Amino acid sequence: MEDDNDFAYMRRHKEKTAQERLNSFNSNYLDKLIAKGFIITYPSVGKITIVTFAEFGIVDYFPKANRILVRKGNSWFGDANGWIKRNLINER
Repeated sequence: MEDDNDFAYMRRHKEKTAQERLNSFNSNYLDKLIAKGFIITYPSVGKITIVTFAEFGIVDYFPKANRILVRKGNSWFGDANGWIKRNLINER
């Protein structure tokens, strides 16, 4: 019965989209960030920490929420994959 309502459908859709974002990060950006010398850690479930040693300092990436927290300045950004691509990998 739960599968028949709109809320269950939206929850499944949201979970699927979140997992696709995580897979996209792992397949498209992870190797590029490591090649640039960034340190990548997984301190907790649902969070990836990127140590940049540059103007951004430590960056927390929340792939399922598609959000970035730049600890230096305590700034939050949406479109996390785009932010990583523009600011850390420097691809336009």
